[in-house]
Amino acid sequence: MVALDGSKSSAHVLEQAVKMASLTQGTVHAVYVVDKTPLFSYAGYYDPIALVDALRRDGREALQNAEAACKAAGVGCEAELIETERLSEDVAETLRHYAARTGVDLAVLGTHGRRG
Repeated sequence: MVALDGSKSSAHVLEQAVKMASLTQGTVHAVYVVDKTPLFSYAGYYDPIALVDALRRDGREALQNAEAACKAAGVGCEAELIETERLSEDVAETLRHYAARTGVDLAVLGTHGRRG
């Protein structure tokens, strides 16, 4: 499983995940999590629906790039866009649930590329 956020950092992590999958005849599970919890902080200033739509677009683009990278390397790819559902749910918990649900053997993670 490789967690993507559209950053340069996650692009480098994807490269490593594709290499590992190629060497082990594995499948890359590319996951992009739309974290809706911080949007409530900005609800009075921005349209939360527009923000979620923008995050979904970013996610679909990141997943399409992952699928293309896997295809170019001859590696299988499962791509999924997931959204946090509860205020108490964060990205890490969402990824943990995905890993448990799909039975992935390895999580390839990088630094979060959008914050310090």
